[in-house]
Amino acid sequence: MDNKDIPCKEHPDAPHGFMRDASHSAGRYVCECESWEPPKREWVGLTDAEKEKLVEAFYGTDIQRLEAVEARLKEKNGL
Repeated sequence: MDNKDIPCKEHPDAPHGFMRDASHSAGRYVCECESWEPPKREWVGLTDAEKEKLVEAFYGTDIQRLEAVEARLKEKNGL
């Protein structure tokens, strides 16, 4: 990728501002978002009560139980 074609990051929290010194050194517009990374999210696991509820609710095959647990974890983690 040509240095002149670095696109801005589209993440809604990415900062977008002109970095004067970096732009001068690079000979092109440098946006703050180029070095920005989104914050890491902490994984949210199941509580013991939630685990018990899932075990009680799903008496199907092992794969159905696993899928139920995965679905609940995805829900809790906004995925």
